Amino acid sequence: MATIKTSDGTELYYKDWGSGKPIFFSHGWPLNSDMWEYQMEFLASKGL
Repeated sequence: MATIKTSDGTELYYKDWGSGKPIFFSHGWPLNSDMWEYQMEFLASKGL
């Protein structure tokens, strides 16, 4: 699992889908990053 740690020690999970500019998706409770899969596939296919 790919994570980064913020200056306050919070660990954030991320997915790397391509070489374009980073896009930040934030899900609500009680969901997870899987809810964004269709959007990530679409945007990556467009080179975004």
